[in-house]
Amino acid sequence: MVPLCNPRDFLFPAQSRRTDNKLFFGLLGVVLLLHSSVIGATDPIQLKGEVGGEVAFRCPIKKQQFTFLYLQKGLSVVNGVFAKEKLKPELIWNNTWLDKDMIVHLHSVNVSHEGDYDCLVSYSKDTEPDKTVIHLSVTANFSQPEVTVLHNNSIQWVVTCSSYGGYPASKISWNASRMEMLKVNNSEETDPVTKTYNSSSTAVFNCSMGEVTYTCSMGDMTSPLSVACTPGEPPFNYSIVIAAAAVCAVLFIIAVACCCWLKFKKRARRPTQDVIQNQADGNAEKEQQIALVEGP
Repeated sequence: MVPLCNPRDFLFPAQSRRTDNKLFFGLLGVVLLLHSSVIGATDPIQLKGEVGGEVAFRCPIKKQQFTFLYLQKGLSVVNGVFAKEKLKPELIWNNTWLDKDMIVHLHSVNVSHEGDYDCLVSYSKDTEPDKTVIHLSVTANFSQPEVTVLHNNSIQWVVTCSSYGGYPASKISWNASRMEMLKVNNSEETDPVTKTYNSSSTAVFNCSMGEVTYTCSMGDMTSPLSVACTPGEPPFNYSIVIAAAAVCAVLFIIAVACCCWLKFKKRARRPTQDVIQNQADGNAEKEQQIALVEGP
C-alpha cells in the first residue's frame, strides 16, 4: 500500500504538470474534504473476496468523459486515472491493475484488504466528485477438522479437534451420541503472518455409561465419526508365558539327561565287548597252539 504522501504526484503525472496551480489546489481540497464528510452518501456496495483470490472494484461512472477516477482505502491510493492517463506505478498498490473499462482488479487478496474503499469520480473541475463506498469482506475457508485423543482411560477420554487457516473467526462445534457426557473448552489463535485464525476445541467425555460416538464440525466441514470410551485391551497374561518357559526348560533338562544317559550306557558297554573279544582271541590262539603240538 502506498500512502498519499504527495498529492501533486498522483494528481499530475509527468505529461500533465503544466496544469495551473489553481486546478491542483482546488482538486486537492475536494479530495481531502471527501475523507471527512460523505457527499450524497448511500449504503456501501458490498463486495466479497477470498484470501489468495482476486476481486474487481467497479466504480459507477455516469459519463464517458471524466477528469479523474481514484479508488482509495483511507489515504492510500489503490489505483486510478487522471486526465485519461494512469497513475504512476509507485503511487498505486503493486497487486492491482486497471483495465480498459476502468475496473480496478485486486489480486492476492489477504485479510488486511478488508474494509471500506472510496470511489472518487470527477466529471469537471467545477463540480464536486461523486463518491461511492465499496465495502470488501474477506473470507478464508478453515481446514478439515482433525481429531486427536490426548488422554484415555476407563473414567474419561480427553479429545481435541483442530481446524486451521480460516477467516473470520469461528468456533468448533461437537455432536455426540450423549451430549450430557460432554464438557467443551474452545480456544482461538491468530496467525501472525496471514492474520487468519486457528481454532481448537477440547472435549472431555465421561465414560461411566460406556461408549460415545462423536464428530466435530467447523462450518460445513465435519470430521469422520469417531468412538470414545472404548473398552481397553485386556492386560497381558504373563503367567502363560512363564508356564510355557518352565515347560520348555523342563523338556530341555530331560532331553539333556537322556543324551547323557545314552552316552554313559554306550561307554559302559564297550569294556565288556572288549573283554569278550579278547577272550575269543585268546581261545583261538590256544586252540591253534594245541593243534600244532598234536601234529598230524
